[in-house]
Amino acid sequence: MASSKRSWTLSSLPPEIIEEILYRAPPESLLRSKPTCKQWHALITSRRFIYEHLRRSPQRFIRTDETVVQIMDPVTRRRSDSPLPKELQRPYDVNVMIHCDGLMLCMRGHFQYRKTNLALWNPVLRELRWIKPSKCFTPSDYYGIGYDINKSRYDYKILRFYERRYDHYMRHDDYYDEDEDDDDDEAEVEIYECKTRSWRTLGDAKVDCWDVDITCKGVSVMGNMYWFAQKYWEAEKKHRSYILGFDFSAETFKDVCFAPPSRGDNYLACFDGDRLSLLQQDQETTSPIEVWVSSKLAGDGDVLFSKYFSVSRPDLPALLFHTDMAHPVYCVGKHKRVMAWCEGDVYDGDDKIPPTCVIFYEIDEGGVRRQLETERHYGSGYSGTFLCGYVYVPSLVPLPRAPMDSSKRSWSLSTLPPELIEEILYRAPPESLIRAKPTCKEWYSLITSKRFIYNHLDRSRKRFVRTVGTVQILDPVTRTRSETPLPKEFQRPYGVRTMVHCDGLLLCMCGYFNYRNTNLALWNPVLKKITWMKPSTCFTTSDYYGIGYEIKKSRYEYKILRFTDHRYDHNVTYDEDGPEVEVYECKTNSWRTLDTEVDWQVDLSCKGAAVMGNMYWVASKDDEQYILGFDFSVERFKDVCFCPPPAFNNYLACFDGDSLSLLQQDEEEPWHIVVWLTNKLADVDVLFTKYFSVSRSDVPALLDHTDMANPVYFIGKHKRIIAWCEREVFGGDDEIPPTCIIFNEIDEGGVRTQLETERHCGYGYFGTFFCGYVYVPSLVPLPRVMASSQRSWSLSSLPLDMIEEIFHRTPAESLLRSKPTCKKWYDLIKNKRFIYEHLRRSPGRSRRTDERRFLRIDKTVQIMEPVTRTRSEKPIPHELQPLENIKAMVHCDGLMLCMCSDMESRIVHLALWNPLTRHITLIQPSTRFTTSDYYGIGHGVNKYRDGYKILRFSDRRYDNHHHHHHSEVDFEIYYCETSSWRTLDDAKVDWNVDFTCHGVSVMGNMYWLAHRDVEEEEELESCILGFDFTAEKFMDVCFCPPIFDYNYLSCFGGDRLSLLQQNNDEPSLIEVWVSSKLADDGGDVSFTKYFSVVSPDLPWLHIDRSENASHPVYYIAKNKRIIAWCEGLMDDGDRLPVWIILYEIDEGGVRNQLETERHYENDYVGTFLCGYNQPDINTLYLTINLIDRFLAVTQHVPRKKLQLVEVSVPVVDDLIVISAKAYTRREVLDMEKLMANTLQFNFCLPTPYVFMRRARLMASSQRSWSLSSLPLDMIEEIFHRTPAESLLRSKPTCKKWYGLITNKRLIYEHLRRSPGRSLRTDERRFLRIDQTVQIMEPVTITRSEKPIPHEIQPLENIKAMVHCDGLMLCMCSDMESRIVHLALWNPLTRRIALIQPSTRFTTSDHYGIGHGVNKYRDGYKILRFSDRRYADHYHCEADVEIYYCETSTWRALDDAKVDWTMDLTCQGVSVMGNMYWLARRIVQMIIEDFILCFDFSVETFKDVCFCPLYNINNYLSCLDGDRLSFLQQDEAEPNIIEVWATNKLADDGDDVSFTKYFRVVNPDLPSLLFDYREMSSQPVYYIAKNKRIIAWCEGVVRDGDKFPICIVLYEIDEGGLRNQRMTELHYENDYVGTFLCGYVYVPSLVPLP
Repeated sequence: MASSKRSWTLSSLPPEIIEEILYRAPPESLLRSKPTCKQWHALITSRRFIYEHLRRSPQRFIRTDETVVQIMDPVTRRRSDSPLPKELQRPYDVNVMIHCDGLMLCMRGHFQYRKTNLALWNPVLRELRWIKPSKCFTPSDYYGIGYDINKSRYDYKILRFYERRYDHYMRHDDYYDEDEDDDDDEAEVEIYECKTRSWRTLGDAKVDCWDVDITCKGVSVMGNMYWFAQKYWEAEKKHRSYILGFDFSAETFKDVCFAPPSRGDNYLACFDGDRLSLLQQDQETTSPIEVWVSSKLAGDGDVLFSKYFSVSRPDLPALLFHTDMAHPVYCVGKHKRVMAWCEGDVYDGDDKIPPTCVIFYEIDEGGVRRQLETERHYGSGYSGTFLCGYVYVPSLVPLPRAPMDSSKRSWSLSTLPPELIEEILYRAPPESLIRAKPTCKEWYSLITSKRFIYNHLDRSRKRFVRTVGTVQILDPVTRTRSETPLPKEFQRPYGVRTMVHCDGLLLCMCGYFNYRNTNLALWNPVLKKITWMKPSTCFTTSDYYGIGYEIKKSRYEYKILRFTDHRYDHNVTYDEDGPEVEVYECKTNSWRTLDTEVDWQVDLSCKGAAVMGNMYWVASKDDEQYILGFDFSVERFKDVCFCPPPAFNNYLACFDGDSLSLLQQDEEEPWHIVVWLTNKLADVDVLFTKYFSVSRSDVPALLDHTDMANPVYFIGKHKRIIAWCEREVFGGDDEIPPTCIIFNEIDEGGVRTQLETERHCGYGYFGTFFCGYVYVPSLVPLPRVMASSQRSWSLSSLPLDMIEEIFHRTPAESLLRSKPTCKKWYDLIKNKRFIYEHLRRSPGRSRRTDERRFLRIDKTVQIMEPVTRTRSEKPIPHELQPLENIKAMVHCDGLMLCMCSDMESRIVHLALWNPLTRHITLIQPSTRFTTSDYYGIGHGVNKYRDGYKILRFSDRRYDNHHHHHHSEVDFEIYYCETSSWRTLDDAKVDWNVDFTCHGVSVMGNMYWLAHRDVEEEEELESCILGFDFTAEKFMDVCFCPPIFDYNYLSCFGGDRLSLLQQNNDEPSLIEVWVSSKLADDGGDVSFTKYFSVVSPDLPWLHIDRSENASHPVYYIAKNKRIIAWCEGLMDDGDRLPVWIILYEIDEGGVRNQLETERHYENDYVGTFLCGYNQPDINTLYLTINLIDRFLAVTQHVPRKKLQLVEVSVPVVDDLIVISAKAYTRREVLDMEKLMANTLQFNFCLPTPYVFMRRARLMASSQRSWSLSSLPLDMIEEIFHRTPAESLLRSKPTCKKWYGLITNKRLIYEHLRRSPGRSLRTDERRFLRIDQTVQIMEPVTITRSEKPIPHEIQPLENIKAMVHCDGLMLCMCSDMESRIVHLALWNPLTRRIALIQPSTRFTTSDHYGIGHGVNKYRDGYKILRFSDRRYADHYHCEADVEIYYCETSTWRALDDAKVDWTMDLTCQGVSVMGNMYWLARRIVQMIIEDFILCFDFSVETFKDVCFCPLYNINNYLSCLDGDRLSFLQQDEAEPNIIEVWATNKLADDGDDVSFTKYFRVVNPDLPSLLFDYREMSSQPVYYIAKNKRIIAWCEGVVRDGDKFPICIVLYEIDEGGLRNQRMTELHYENDYVGTFLCGYVYVPSLVPLP
């Protein structure tokens, strides 16, 4: 083309030619062309153009599936799929559609549920508008759509008429508000005008003389509606079929013409835009097919049918195969052809149930000319694919809108009088009022006022609320159900177990009966606000709760009642003095005990009801059943009235807001229901009277069996029972009948309405709504502690002595957080007088709360609260990390004296640590600490003045490695105030301290269990040895009881000792002894037996007598209870893992047991061993310097001699012991002399460590320094070494950082360095999707959980993923419909892009992701290819396709041949931008297993290399970023794992081959794929350094009689299983394959294309 013609565009053509071109364009293209220019927009949106384009458009077929809209062109047979609007999706499908001018009138509902919704929809414009009924739509309605020919075509009308003869299940007035009276004169015909959005009754139209054929759809032609109908003709004295019409211009029905004689099935359609066509076929013979065509409908003459043509061939298909299938969609084309889209059964396999196919037929007079299968459905899950199919002409006709007169456009609701606005708002639902609050100040003030809130509450209608995975609210009148997410606070692990309602507030009890623990919350579902109630002691599952208010005071001041029935709780111990009845005042946020005895039993199966501010329950006492009430005004219980004769099931509810209703139903006679009502509860005498009863055989059991949830019900007007309950449905093929959630409406005549709202099949059901309740939504806010007039009040305004008294009662953790509040508080909290006074009150600060904690150190610091059973973990302080293992601790006043020892070097470090303030002081020894030392901590009479002291003394009998001359003192005292040691020369001890029993500090002194040999009596004598820190001397306190094998000393009551004893041979006996008070006056102290426990179920509190074993931690609680935290052995298959268990033991035995941690043999080395073996850094630098200098001078030194060098101050004998006596004393000294002489004694020199430490101190003092002050290239280098998560949080810091971090060059350079960013850290993660997104860091074994992105949640299950550069390609599939959705997702940046298919994704497709040579420039590509062995019934236009993410387009690879099959059990892997799979090919009857590759640069498949010997289980992964690893494990021999690795996958074409990397043979190896079914999950693994396998997969762990499925993290090396960590547990009834979508993942900042 010449350069002069390059400026030509379509816009340069004349307007009439442009218009003619646009007439021939499809409406979808016109829609995209609208924004081109103003002229095109005006043309395409003009009415003249829209209707002229509509007149020229060809017909198409449209059908809707569950989630997809499918449109087929009958001429080209091309089909397009698009998502069905969410409003038209489940729970109710679109059943019927009627077409007019491209607008679809959709009827959405289900005949079984007797409920219908109506919507007007334009599929091209994707506009949808719901039509509100005048009263209610029903499934027995008929509808039509058209327009007045004499007026504007835009003014569409909708016809609705009702045929009562087909509604045998209910009366029409059932669908109306219960407050409405029955209306026998209700109109049967209505007209809806879309222009005014209003219904109008046609009073003179009667629907009683004809019968519309429900099997033949109506059709709209030239603005009028036509149906195939029958009626009795008086003239001929017989029934005849005819065409019934409705003229929208005259708004009358008319008889159009007689229909041809019926041949079984009749199908009506439009022909040539102005006539009707009628297709007839006999269902039994299927032949012939006759097509009749009417004359023009617009003419003045009579309309008659004439036969157009007929087809008689034996191979003709049945367009309606049987009555359960959907009606066919057809049109009559040119040359006497019928084009139909319908269903049929295909018998071509061994399936018991033949598949149902959706087939397109083209039939002419010669028979079937063309047949195309478009879809196939297997199994019994098919119930009619397109009941809503229709012939359709796509158009740009917009949905009609209600025009507003120009004079009225300035009108708004705000212009009405205030009282009228208030009356309107009273009728609005509370959800709408919340959205209307920000409208203006007047509305905000009105809606938030107390008067309006409670007036609106009194007018609101009752609803049903239940919580399962979501919050479901059902309106009993309209039967509409709304679902919203369950608040995170109420989600797993426990969930909401029961609720009580009052004024729209729900009092929720969250907990699980097995854990015997409950939490309490107040919740308003409308406002989405939650307030948690803190217990005075502890909530339990045996508690009962109520909510109400004082009638005489403000209704806002709500109160909560809690009372306990101990008879039903056999597993929890209560304090004898603990309150049984308490009242919580929401206003003051405090509990108050009521002196009331609980001498009655509440009916567990009957929920309480709150009426007029008081609570009521069904209770029994002395075999009499009555109504128990609690009056919140006087705060006391009262007997209201006796109940009617008791039945097996009793259900209490509120009636009319001031009375009670009692529904009774016997288990043996469920068909009989009796309803009783009381008179008003405000009356003096309250009595029950029978309201009505129901005795019908079809009445369901509201409680099918005791394992189900209690029904939720209320009594409506006209003596009706409205109930929402559970029921098992029998009659199917399921072994276990499904449990259905059913809405029932029952009156005296029996069941009037029954609606199934949910169904649960199989084992996954455990009671769906224990928390269901009758609920009135309201705007009542949650009560606040402070009144509005007191908002300016603060704690700081109180007098200082009152603040101090409050602080004395505050936990220490809260005081620590309160220190920075102000200077006054800071000075008070750090004042020593206050600190020790607070400490003195701590044990008795609250009689209902135990302040004691358990503290243990493993790899972290773990603190357990025994009362609440909550455990917190914190990192070990960095000052303790360089030290060796912490072997023992002694506690005094919240300070922990820690002994950190090394068993080999026998060296001990001593530290004083406050875990709360996190302050640590290292104690310097006078000579040297050793492992044979004993330590204690205490203080004198005045610890505030004298400070703390530390005692150290040695027992030389157990120190075989040291001689007495190594330590010159046996007894020393360390004064913390002066940081100095003092020797106790006169101290002598002839007792041997029991090293298996920890010492304990009580009232400032130390106590140990000690023994000595009595020569005269030849026996061992035991006593309590004490050390008085005031007099600084030892003392014999008292003799001990007879000693057992295990003896444990502890503090009791703050001023006494307790001794717990247990024998090794007789663990079923535990004895507890308590001493008298340890007074300061020197009085005699003696032990008395406190209690003993004899039970065969008692655990060993000490499982191992060895020195390295952990000692149990325990204390004696009230009511003679032992609270212990120790180790225990429990059976786990062939192994005995060590469990860390919290026990609660009383005189009856073990009452409670809670596992807090599990360790296996290969990773367990004693629980309190938290060691790190790291030398002093400065010593390391100095050692290296001296050795380097020495070797530089002396060339010939034997290597074995260098290990004699140590830069420290140990004695020579210690070095000999360390070397296991491999060298003599003379050899060590000779080597030291040689080095000293060679270096001329020049040992004192500076090391780099000193300068680095000073540089760090200087940097910390220069507070004005910041990272931004560095050069940009240095900042970039720092960012390259920073984790991607930290970079993401750093983006908003400044513009410079944002521009740098979002730069593609930095992103890909950062990604390139990620695997090697740190030699000590592996950047790989494991990612899996269950109900959340879980990312596991295998190195630190930390797991993070995040919600699934909302873009993915509406899709089906994520079945597989492929990873490339931090991007996850997710395949979301549905096995029933075999439809796949594809999404590209970056889990770090939380970005998602949905990939649109060229035709349709299916479950037989395989996918890959990669990039060309330059991914920065060319972008990412997605590969799709199909495995035809599993897709014989699918029609796809391309076998291999490439998707270019940069252009969002697909391209077919025509020259690609798929001559191999994929291994479905082995996931593909992306390496260096290419994809690799395990594949198989048959060549000359020989099976070849090889690695298949797709090169995204040249876009071709290639064979990489042959695989090792094929095994049953093969797993492919990436190794070192440029190689492949291949892991094999046989099902028959799981004790063998082989790992193969390739050489580098270079681009230069070098040969690639596998070599064996390493092999593991061990009988303890787990099976990485424990279940070989299709639904089991594939393991996720990678090969780490030092030949280690890191795998995250499923495994089975024995738990009693059950075998739960665990998600386990394994670490395996050549020696076998090194580490094992269980991260999740699933039982059989809730497990269906946990992470089929697991993958190895590297987080990155790569943006989505």
